[in-house]
Amino acid sequence: MLVFGGVWDALSAKILEAAGFDGLWLGSMTTTSSLNAALDVGLRSAREQVELVQKVKGVSTLPVVVDGENGWGGSVQAAYWTREFERAGAEGLMFDDSLSLLGTPYIAGSKFTLQPIDEAAAMFRAAAEARSSPSFKVIARSNAFHAGFGWEEQVRRLKAYQKAGADILWASSNKAEILGRYRKEFQGALWASSNPAFPDQAKMTINDFGALGIQILCYESAVFLAAVQAGMETAKELRSKGSVNREKLMNFQEFLNFMGYGAVPSALERYRVQVEPGSP
Repeated sequence: MLVFGGVWDALSAKILEAAGFDGLWLGSMTTTSSLNAALDVGLRSAREQVELVQKVKGVSTLPVVVDGENGWGGSVQAAYWTREFERAGAEGLMFDDSLSLLGTPYIAGSKFTLQPIDEAAAMFRAAAEARSSPSFKVIARSNAFHAGFGWEEQVRRLKAYQKAGADILWASSNKAEILGRYRKEFQGALWASSNPAFPDQAKMTINDFGALGIQILCYESAVFLAAVQAGMETAKELRSKGSVNREKLMNFQEFLNFMGYGAVPSALERYRVQVEPGSP
């Protein structure tokens, strides 16, 4: 079982790597919330996400998989951005078959609309053929089941995307019994996410997911939500009490060490150039 964690900037990538995660998930919700303080409705451009990958890869050796949403337009766009993300250092892209990015379980009353299956399959084929190496993974997610089209349509679509070139299938559900169906239907690697928004899923352990046949588990937003809550509580305490309990904060020297300040003196000494006496 590989365990990925959601990141939203370079520092969060350092934190998750230090904690022992196997890989990093650069999702649209956490990055849009953090960097734009906005809703996850397609507001961040692919170029912005490419630049964020470069920053994350600058501080982390872990593989990075990026939320490619619905391909940013179609097969031609998906192919172009696959090449761009691969060049930036990412190890994979996830695409889904949504037609509109306004379809989300987080907005009451919103409805999923889906791309025609042949157009979505063409997007996955274009992405798979655009990459320069098969080590760059294409991940397929379908929202057919969430959209109310039924389990059979979910399976039909994912099989088409797998045939088109998707390497990994996203086992999408917050119910254990549904997640277990994916292993019975599909060969190959399965990716699932643990989302705190869904109480039943949030109770599941890594071993629970493994027992269902999941090979890659992603905690998309757990660390992000913990950071937001801690920040809000500290800000409220400071403003209401006029001080903050230092015991709740990271030790500042530990922070400096984590960021690498301790290596600066030896680096300066190593780079120092010996100058002949008498030189100005």
